[in-house]
Amino acid sequence: MGTLAESVNVVELATELIADLPNHGAGRAAKSVLHGDLLRAVVMVLAAGREMSDHEAPGPSMIQVLAGEVEFIAGEETSVLSAGDMLPIPAVVHSVRARSDAAFMLTICLT
Repeated sequence: MGTLAESVNVVELATELIADLPNHGAGRAAKSVLHGDLLRAVVMVLAAGREMSDHEAPGPSMIQVLAGEVEFIAGEETSVLSAGDMLPIPAVVHSVRARSDAAFMLTICLT
C-alpha cells in the first residue's frame, strides 16, 4: 500500500464551488482538502462583495487565490490579490473581501 494521499485539483474544485454559490444564501462556501495533525488546507469561495470578517489565524498560514480577485486587509494595509497570487498571512487580525466571485485556498500550519 502506498503512502501518497489522493491528489486534489484545487482549481477544478474552486470552479465547482463558485458555480454552486447561488445555492448558498450566505454567499460563501468551503471545502476542506487536507486535514492532518500538522497541516490544514481549505478551499473557500466568496460571492462578489462578501467577506470573511476580522479574525486571526490559528497558526502560521497563507492564502492563495485560485480564481477571481480579493482584498486582503490587515490593520491599515490592503493587498489586492488575483488568481495565482499567494501571500503569507501575518499574525494580526485580518479579513478577506471578494471584489468578484472568488476562490482561494487557506493553508494553515497547526503548530
